[in-house]
Amino acid sequence: MNDIKLSERLALIASLVRGGSAADIGTDHGFVPLFLMREGVCEKLILTDVNEGPLRKAEENIRLFGLDPALFDLRLGSGLSVLRPGETRTVIIAGMGGELIASILAEDLPKTRTFGRFVLQPRTRAGELRRWLDMNAFAITDERLARERGRICQVICASPKGAEDARGEETEVFAAPSDYEYPPFLLSLRDPLAAEYIAREKARLKRQLQEVGKARSAASASAAEERLTLLLDKLNSL
Repeated sequence: MNDIKLSERLALIASLVRGGSAADIGTDHGFVPLFLMREGVCEKLILTDVNEGPLRKAEENIRLFGLDPALFDLRLGSGLSVLRPGETRTVIIAGMGGELIASILAEDLPKTRTFGRFVLQPRTRAGELRRWLDMNAFAITDERLARERGRICQVICASPKGAEDARGEETEVFAAPSDYEYPPFLLSLRDPLAAEYIAREKARLKRQLQEVGKARSAASASAAEERLTLLLDKLNSL
């Protein structure tokens, strides 16, 4: 029986699943749900993808790692449309843009609210995803960071407000628009990678400010410079 070796990012995602049942939306190779089953974290796992190729690859990996195919439910389809309301405790959506993740959650909001916990890993536009969650009555209960291929990835845990998975949990409070981009949980330095992440973001914002100074349109440059300066000041104040 082969070992399932997860990257730091995937290992972090797996560690944030609390058990019971889980669905991995856009499963790709299926490593996270396979690991969860191997480790006995979940007794029911649903693997979904919009394309047949990743599901076939997941099937191959199930056999490769010596797991029982009957323990996994593989479904072809888009987003949460392949799930029944409340069918699973945890929904994992990882490796997509933040706006795409938000659009998946928004497609059928009443159904989305029937799931207890979301483990979300946006590749881009994490701030837009946080804004959507906050504006649609989802509580963010944890924020973590993981290193992968020279990048630092953000992982967000969220639950519908009032859901059992959110009860008794500390929840993130967004006091200003800039908090969506740089949220309190990450800026509190509770994560071991937070200081490095903040340093990288400072350097990135400084580079962007230099590029803005070269822009031809004074109006667009002024708006962008104001936003970038605000974010940089926020990080410099820590």
